[in-house]
Amino acid sequence: MTTETLSPNPWFRGVDTNGNSLAFGKLFTYAAGTSTKLATYTDSTGVTPNTNPVILDSTGQAPIWLTPNVAYKFVLSPSTDTDPPTAAIRTQDQIVNAQLLTLYGGVDTGAVNAFILNFTAAFSAYSDGLVIYWIPSHTNTGPSTINVNGLGAVAIVNQDGSALTTNQIIANQSATILYKGGQFYLTTVQYASGSFTGTLTGCTTSPTATFNWSRTGNIVVLDLSVGLQATSNSVACTITGLPAAIQPARSQAIPIVSIANNSVGALLGYISLAAGSGTMTLALAATSGSNMQFAPGNFTAAGTKGLGSGLTTVSYSIV
Repeated sequence: MTTETLSPNPWFRGVDTNGNSLAFGKLFTYAAGTSTKLATYTDSTGVTPNTNPVILDSTGQAPIWLTPNVAYKFVLSPSTDTDPPTAAIRTQDQIVNAQLLTLYGGVDTGAVNAFILNFTAAFSAYSDGLVIYWIPSHTNTGPSTINVNGLGAVAIVNQDGSALTTNQIIANQSATILYKGGQFYLTTVQYASGSFTGTLTGCTTSPTATFNWSRTGNIVVLDLSVGLQATSNSVACTITGLPAAIQPARSQAIPIVSIANNSVGALLGYISLAAGSGTMTLALAATSGSNMQFAPGNFTAAGTKGLGSGLTTVSYSIV
């Protein structure tokens, strides 16, 4: 299997109607479909434009570099023609040097929830199917927008069209977005992890413990294996300190069941999470179990309550 490619012709060459080199001929370059002149360049840097018309050398040649993904019209004329040309030898419209410049949008230069990208791109307007890989400089805290190359701020949404919630875009983690129907859809599943200090309320000592968590997309896994329990002085029992990154957008109750001999046993109770709250409430079933410390029937203002060390993890959705 060959790894080499054919060399392109590095110089434009004009010929007359007999196929001979068009010595000192003129090449007029316009925006495709118009009579508006459009510059070409002397080399790949795109810094120095050619004259327009380009004056060919004695062999009918000239170095002509085009702006990628921009459509041109070429009009080739003899050296004696006027400007604009009246005696063109031939005209060719819709000449495009098509290139996929990059799908990488670079590093965000905006602010939290208002991301900005500026990069050399093969597009000058938003269109369906546009995909961009980029690096956010900020972690979002809610609904977010992105403005690409000054084309205007556009909402970034979930696959179902819903607004983003906190921590779906993580600073310094690559993100991918797809434009469709006036919105950018977030196609990457972001991963985040951390820990927090939880305080047990409803106890005489209000003890604390460190809990680890991880989040993949909208799913949170909370490690409760460390346990947290103390002497009760109230019928209420909560653990406070949940960080914003793992607070759910809607209230929900997660059932806790006992597991024995690899099978699910009795319902021990629930961990209730209030929408947008940094608190989880322990609600108990009518019978006791080894994984949650409580009096049969519910918590009381006496005895021991909290989480036992037998629990491992619970998972829930933040949306």
